[in-house]
Amino acid sequence: MSTKVRKEGEKESAQTTETLRTDYELSLPIFARMTGVPEATLASWEEGTDQLDSAALARIERIAGILHGLTRVMHLSFIPTWLEQPNDACKELGARAPLDLIERGDYAEVEGMVFYLESGAPN
Repeated sequence: MSTKVRKEGEKESAQTTETLRTDYELSLPIFARMTGVPEATLASWEEGTDQLDSAALARIERIAGILHGLTRVMHLSFIPTWLEQPNDACKELGARAPLDLIERGDYAEVEGMVFYLESGAPN
């Protein structure tokens, strides 16, 4: 029987991933799509049995910024719906919904949408 010893940074990143996902009321499948990893990988990060690499950490930091921005313009409980809801802005970018843009790594496009929502500018 072996015990895996984790470094402090690994423990923190695993907790951060799970906390981020649960704080924003995101399901495992949705957050896995957002991070670009299979659900099993995300689950292993959250359990602390697998380590996040620097690219994954960078994606999660970018996603955290988007989610934080969304809380400034909508109720927390609506964020999962907004991510999956088709809209015209996404259609113009060749995607169905914001989640599709995030999944393909178009963070700047989603950040732009959040900025537009925050600005309160009319159509």
